[in-house]
Amino acid sequence: QQQRSENSTMRVTLRCHHGTMTMDRVGESLVFIHGAGFADDHFVFEGPLLAVNNALRGLLYTPDTNWNSEKHAMDAARSGVDSLEKIEIWVVDAHGLEDYAFISIFVKASNDAPVLSMGTLVAHDTINRVADQRSTRKVRVSTLHCRQNALCPLVDLSVKDVDATEHPSGALRLILRAANGSFSVDAHSGSSMAYVFNSLAQTNPTPPAGLGYAAGAVGAGVGQDLGSTVEIIIPAHEVVTAVRGLLYTPRKDFYGTDELFLQVDDMGNHGFGAACSNRGGSADTAAGMPTARMLEASGLPCVLSDAMRVPVVVAPRADVLELVGLPT
Repeated sequence: QQQRSENSTMRVTLRCHHGTMTMDRVGESLVFIHGAGFADDHFVFEGPLLAVNNALRGLLYTPDTNWNSEKHAMDAARSGVDSLEKIEIWVVDAHGLEDYAFISIFVKASNDAPVLSMGTLVAHDTINRVADQRSTRKVRVSTLHCRQNALCPLVDLSVKDVDATEHPSGALRLILRAANGSFSVDAHSGSSMAYVFNSLAQTNPTPPAGLGYAAGAVGAGVGQDLGSTVEIIIPAHEVVTAVRGLLYTPRKDFYGTDELFLQVDDMGNHGFGAACSNRGGSADTAAGMPTARMLEASGLPCVLSDAMRVPVVVAPRADVLELVGLPT
């Protein structure tokens, strides 16, 4: 009787509402009727009792991007719904007998790191083509091909942070460096960088060294040369359009190879995130930011960042010959 029970077929339905589930212990005897048991919010499978229990022991849950019980508690109270995640399970045996249970999960808030991308971005939301923290970048950044003495646009440069705008003064710090060139902003690109420059000029006409509009180009604006090292603080709600139209210009008469260094950090703007938890680590001390231990002691969140290096090839242009008349 026990052996028949262990080998009897069980049909299991799993569903969650604010995330995805993955089973990392899927045996060969399990058959999926709906879904595949990987990064899905609803799947149905069947198989022997032992195989089913073994698969459920390896169930992993991942909340949706920037969804947590703390952030949505007020909305849930107003609408009369639960702010907890609920994982539901239905089980039907070979005789048609059914049972139901659920697990309530309180999802704590945490700081989401910014995402810096350039080039092709595979969107997690394939229906709306919306890129979020689960979207994946190319592991290898494509080489940027430029021409000598010509403007070179940073095509498809994108900066995203899903929780930075939740902080009243949410802002991101963008750092650009080039060894053999400089940066500027296309005045006809629709970039909101002009707004950022004007706002910074009004609030802090003389920014401290290393912070502000751009190192070596304090007070520069759209259409002007910002220098080879740019470090600027951008309001979170302006980040998407601010980086639009950024240009790289090789230094005069230079051709060959260069490398661009791009970095973005959230300056600890964490929305509803928890306090710093990177014990023993360190934040961006090179740029004057406090260490993780100092942040933890003060109750502030850790600074999270993302960076990439972009190889550049600057092709030479043919020299122009000038005919100079001989003296008579």
